Amino acid sequence: MSRRRRPLGPLQQRRVAFGILLAACALAGTGAYLRSISPAGSQANRWLVLESAGLLVAAGSSVWQARTAERLVQFNARQVRLVAIFSLLAGVMLLLLGCIFLSAAGSDRFDTAVIVLNEVAIVGGIGLGLSGLFTLMWAFGLDYAGARIEQRSDEEW
Repeated sequence: MSRRRRPLGPLQQRRVAFGILLAACALAGTGAYLRSISPAGSQANRWLVLESAGLLVAAGSSVWQARTAERLVQFNARQVRLVAIFSLLAGVMLLLLGCIFLSAAGSDRFDTAVIVLNEVAIVGGIGLGLSGLFTLMWAFGLDYAGARIEQRSDEEW
């Protein structure tokens, strides 16, 4: 006897996508940690694959969050817009903060933990920023474009 599972609702999908974004940050942080503790040379560079995979997973998570926001906008467009704007701003701030500290992390003063936190901040900032940007473009940009096309077509008649 197999039980059929109910599909996840939009809010649960958004939470899962955010969890995947956190997992992507952990994956990139693990890659940065392994790269920083391994000896210099080709051994260190092979861990860049983990960091790149974390970045790709974060981008995929952002697309998923935007797709779920498209369904949520029918119920509460104002809240979806506020969350998207906050996500975009938080992502940009995290990304800038990570880049500022990463530029200083080139010196030997910084510890491995700071390098890992910088990588996590950069991947998280990119993921959050893309999530907000994709949500604004997908959920609200398509409606705006559709309304403009409809207005132009009404003007021609």
